[in-house]
Amino acid sequence: LSLEQLAEERLMMGLRTRLGVGIEELEEKYDYILNKRQQEYLTKRKQEGKLKADDRIKLTDKGIKIADAIILDLVTLHWLLFFTKWNNLLLSRWAQNFN
Repeated sequence: LSLEQLAEERLMMGLRTRLGVGIEELEEKYDYILNKRQQEYLTKRKQEGKLKADDRIKLTDKGIKIADAIILDLVTLHWLLFFTKWNNLLLSRWAQNFN
């Protein structure tokens, strides 16, 4: 598995435990940095009382009940940014062919 895949596995497993997952651990061990959309998502879930996020991301009792949805959203938001950047790159190269 790639570092990115390992980070996602760590995120998925860690959020299903009371210990959660360390943000620094994701960055240092897997070179996985939460993007702006993921950070905004975490802030919203924190305001809803579904998680705690400081140096670790931990789901509350309310958040544990929907852990799969939260995990899926976080992973999707990561890949959404990647595909958006990739799509923009492809479009710019395509446009260059017509100039």
